[in-house]
Amino acid sequence: MQPQMDKLLIRYCNYFKINNADFKSDSRVNGLPRDRHIFYYCVKTKFTNVKLRHIAIIANKKPSGVSYGIKTIADL
Repeated sequence: MQPQMDKLLIRYCNYFKINNADFKSDSRVNGLPRDRHIFYYCVKTKFTNVKLRHIAIIANKKPSGVSYGIKTIADL
């Protein structure tokens, strides 16, 4: 499952022209938090059996932040 999510993250970053290192950093410039949240939501809806901690490992974030991001996008 993790190699698929790695490939998905690379494709996501390339499509939206986001530097992979910036995506995994703590930076909050240029809408990066929103972009991260959308990625979390997409992964969770595509791979329904994936655990939040696996998404967090891929994105270099805490599972609670991943959960918050998914909820934020789902509530839009």
